[in-house]
Amino acid sequence: MLVQLLLTTIVFQVLQQPIKGQDCLSTHNYLRALHGTPPLEYDEGLERFALKRAQYMASTDIFEHPKRLRYGENLYWRKGSVPTCQDAVMNWYNEISLYQYSWPRYSPKTGHFTQIVWRDTQKIGCAAAQSPRTERIYIACNYYPPGNVRGFFKQNVAYPSYGQSSK
Repeated sequence: MLVQLLLTTIVFQVLQQPIKGQDCLSTHNYLRALHGTPPLEYDEGLERFALKRAQYMASTDIFEHPKRLRYGENLYWRKGSVPTCQDAVMNWYNEISLYQYSWPRYSPKTGHFTQIVWRDTQKIGCAAAQSPRTERIYIACNYYPPGNVRGFFKQNVAYPSYGQSSK
């Protein structure tokens, strides 16, 4: 019981410190560079927005995008070990294996990946919050301008420099 209380206290203290924006930015920009995409800038206004989104999910345990959103958004959650921004970003990026470069378009199976590498996106902000009820840890990253704009995939989602998909 004491060990569980200690672990809960440690997790709570870790989450009181915001996700390190520089870690989120570095991971995104490393992956974007693989696609010849310009680096993102970190934006504190987007971070504040992402924090509101993460706090909303943590308070309601509703994991979904709002119907109308002026920013691009990637969401992630985990229960148990405390996730890093790199965990979330790599989870999203791994959707690359499902992206069809020969038929560039939006798919809910690849939308996180395409938002990460979207050429026209310039800014990012990320944050996390934990649900007191379920102990899920929610991470939100918001992007401006948003990606995944229908009709613009070919010019915004480039092949990675390490090879081209045959899909």
